[in-house]
Amino acid sequence: MNKRQNYEFMPFTTGLNMEEQNLAKFDKKISLPASKRTILARCLLIGGTLIFTGIGNIFLYTLLGKSLDIVLFKIFYLLFTLSLLWISFSAANAFVGIIFKHIKDSWQEDELGTSKTAIVMPLYNENTEDSLSSLEAMAMDLQKKKCAKNFEIVILSDTNNLDIIQNEKRQFRLLREQLANVMPVWYRNRAFNTGKKAGNIAEFIKKWGGGYDYMLVLDADSLMSAETIQTMVKRMQGDSKLGILQTVPVLCGELNFFSRLQQFAGRVYGKVNAAGIAAWAGNEGNYWGHNALIRIKSFAESCGLPVLKGKKPFGGSILSHDFVEAALIRRNGWKVRIAPELTGSWEGTPPSLLEQTKRDRRWTQGNLQHLKVIGAKGLSFWNRLHFAVGIMGYVSSVLWLLLIAVGTLILVKNNVEANSVNISSMNLLSVYTMTVLFIPKIFGWFSSIASKETCSLCGGKKGITLSMLIEIIASCLFAPITMLFNTKNILEIVFGMDSGWNAQCRSMDRLFFTEALRAHWWQCLAGLIASMCLMVYYPENILCYLPVIAGLTLAIPLSVLSSSKKAGIIFYITGLLLIAEETHEPALMKNRNNYKEKLALAAEVAA
Repeated sequence: MNKRQNYEFMPFTTGLNMEEQNLAKFDKKISLPASKRTILARCLLIGGTLIFTGIGNIFLYTLLGKSLDIVLFKIFYLLFTLSLLWISFSAANAFVGIIFKHIKDSWQEDELGTSKTAIVMPLYNENTEDSLSSLEAMAMDLQKKKCAKNFEIVILSDTNNLDIIQNEKRQFRLLREQLANVMPVWYRNRAFNTGKKAGNIAEFIKKWGGGYDYMLVLDADSLMSAETIQTMVKRMQGDSKLGILQTVPVLCGELNFFSRLQQFAGRVYGKVNAAGIAAWAGNEGNYWGHNALIRIKSFAESCGLPVLKGKKPFGGSILSHDFVEAALIRRNGWKVRIAPELTGSWEGTPPSLLEQTKRDRRWTQGNLQHLKVIGAKGLSFWNRLHFAVGIMGYVSSVLWLLLIAVGTLILVKNNVEANSVNISSMNLLSVYTMTVLFIPKIFGWFSSIASKETCSLCGGKKGITLSMLIEIIASCLFAPITMLFNTKNILEIVFGMDSGWNAQCRSMDRLFFTEALRAHWWQCLAGLIASMCLMVYYPENILCYLPVIAGLTLAIPLSVLSSSKKAGIIFYITGLLLIAEETHEPALMKNRNNYKEKLALAAEVAA
């Protein structure tokens, strides 16, 4: 046995059987009736998607006329329809969200009683002080609520850097001493990282899961309030069929420009989008891998993940395991629900555009693996839809690139039929498409300025409006960069390249220009070549391509800017891109920062 394998700091509890699930066979017929509220939301989602898509589709069909007899125009029409269908779905979801955001969902609750919940935090080469200080803050917050006896902290390390392992053990011992009179703290480091995070959780269940009723699964940068945790357990206690209860974490904690954009977008637009998903998903919601409460026995009997047939990247261990686990536990008759109204749930955000794209590489592979899962026996339509949405989130970049390429071919060929297309009508169609694209942002903005609390905490009506314009401009510039990265990722996966498993960078001061140059030179070159060709041959069309070529040409400085803390601080000082946690910092976050300083100092002394 590898010398790193160490279970001496784990509880003396029993494990649970967790058999591998068969995706090709499922004989049970289990249905969970949807409520009237859920049925209405689903009708609005489907109807809205079809209406938004249909209007644009009919408009383009009429506009192209006889040109549709040409193969190139048929391809353009198909790509446009698929792309519009995707953004129409997002717009319809926002429409559902803004309606149901203010309509309370029904929940059954009961007291905590003698229930026991493991607060589980998986680690993989992380900043130990950041993670463990969050755990200490949560534990002390639970003690204030006088319910700490119902919880235990379990740190599940997959770290393979020996220096970080030693620091984890020092920090763990310090945390255990600090919380000796509050709640038990457990730790183990796994020698063999089989199955990555999903395997980490599965091993915990198989060896120690029998000692707990529930597990609160966190990420290394998660933070949750005692009030929210307590409410989640009460809901589990009150509904014996509830298998997974997922909160909607708020992004916060970093000052980098990209982080601030993400945090603002999540705060202003995210609530509406999350409310929409929760409304139409009903009892067939999704699991996002962290900041969620899980009934351990139901998870053990339903969510043993199979190893996908074939070679990596499509085969092997399932990377985006959370979607699959949600579908499997639902398949076995358990509810999966999303609770966007629970506000005390936070997580960090990537500090730069480049770090986001690095994470996207693994997520792209994980979502494309779902092509092997989406047809599994016994899954509900709505769980399959969750898979389809995840896949489309990355494939849409390829559709957009192909749409640009085919449109450019039509322009270059300069067909007579192409010249007959009414330019003003085409511009009107572009305006319609952009409107549908921005509906989620528009609804989010309207919902935020209509809320006195959100409005006052995020810079007021003027501040939110200016911040939204900044976020839209930045998003438009970043979008073509992300499009090419996602397309590159998909091509790598198709040609058999595995993403591997690397530790995430959660904080930085800035990205060096040389690193940005290495990452983005090819995008910048593509933008420059496209710009020169347009200016020489088609100057009258350059405005149509400006959003794409501007983002690509400026990819290197934009990437550096995205990572800048100075830029983020400037926006903070000027009252832009603000979120509530900055204007009114929760006591839990203040406590976490204090605990972090104490842990770091104590660990330095102990070393």
